Amino acid sequence: NTLTHSRLSCFATCPRKHELRYEHRIAPAVPAHYLRFGQAWHAAHERGETAIDEAVIDPHDREMLRALYRAWKPNMIAEVIAVEQEFRMPIPDPLGEIVDD
Repeated sequence: NTLTHSRLSCFATCPRKHELRYEHRIAPAVPAHYLRFGQAWHAAHERGETAIDEAVIDPHDREMLRALYRAWKPNMIAEVIAVEQEFRMPIPDPLGEIVDD
């Protein structure tokens, strides 16, 4: 179980929602609007502009996404510059013990 900003925000907003989402792994059937838009944006980067037509977003967002993609595409970097690496370190326990994942 990774402690993320999203997980902490979820718990702060509603402990029951946190329990369902992170402990029981029950997610909403339809992702939130901003997640659908973000997923469509990443799909367009991976598969091209046709992925925008397949996205489950409203027509206004589809046209906005298409305009963003067309403006971004000429500036796209065609090669991988760097790959993100995992960073791990022991986290001190508030009680003074070292917790190692």
